[in-house]
Amino acid sequence: MIWDTGSSKCWIPLTSCTNCTGKKYNFAPSLSAGTYSTVDSASVTTTYADGSSFTGNAVQDTVCVTADPLSCAPNIKWYGITSESGIPASFDGVVGLSMTSDTAIVPIVKQLHTSGLITEAKFSFALASNGGTSYLDFGPIDPSQMADASDLVKIKVPTSTGTYGYWWHAQVTGVMFSDDRSTEYSTPSLPGILDTGSSCLSIPSNEFLLIVNKLVGLLSSYSVDAFGKYVFSCTANEGRLIPFFVKLGDYWL
Repeated sequence: MIWDTGSSKCWIPLTSCTNCTGKKYNFAPSLSAGTYSTVDSASVTTTYADGSSFTGNAVQDTVCVTADPLSCAPNIKWYGITSESGIPASFDGVVGLSMTSDTAIVPIVKQLHTSGLITEAKFSFALASNGGTSYLDFGPIDPSQMADASDLVKIKVPTSTGTYGYWWHAQVTGVMFSDDRSTEYSTPSLPGILDTGSSCLSIPSNEFLLIVNKLVGLLSSYSVDAFGKYVFSCTANEGRLIPFFVKLGDYWL
């Protein structure tokens, strides 16, 4: 599953999906318990920034966040995928983590909170280095996983569907890229969307050209594709690449 802070819908493939490449959700075992049902048969399509898309309809069932039966909540609503396009086979679906929905279905974290399964409508990512175990945690933040529990950066909760209200975002105040972290560029305080479902950095064109010209100068070779994207071999340029940091408020990421 893709845990996506840049969207609000939870999409899971149904067995009726004929072109889904990942695992499919078999709801037959839950029929005897009377928990699975169609919420709305109307077809809904979500298209993401990279052009990939899901089509399906709203359903509900008992949802468990772990294998423990005590971690289950009944009548959780989500979207069953009946058709998909452009989704890699390595992904089965998407869990949208935005707190603001663009449909009548409440985001899944809020549903888990309303059901009483979690005591706070929060989630957190524990990210380990190579070889470690990373995971997503629903509910209150676990301070034992932090090197310093006081070093907590709060991200603004989306409260509307306006220009920035739909996405998690923070104020970007600078960028830095150098081997010794000595070259720091300050920027006006600008809202930056934090999207775990994307691997791209999207920035204003002037700042983009500044950074690209600096980074391209470090590469041994590269090409530009039909979309204007710079393409290069990570393996061939591994020793030339330098760390890149974004400043969110007073915190470097």
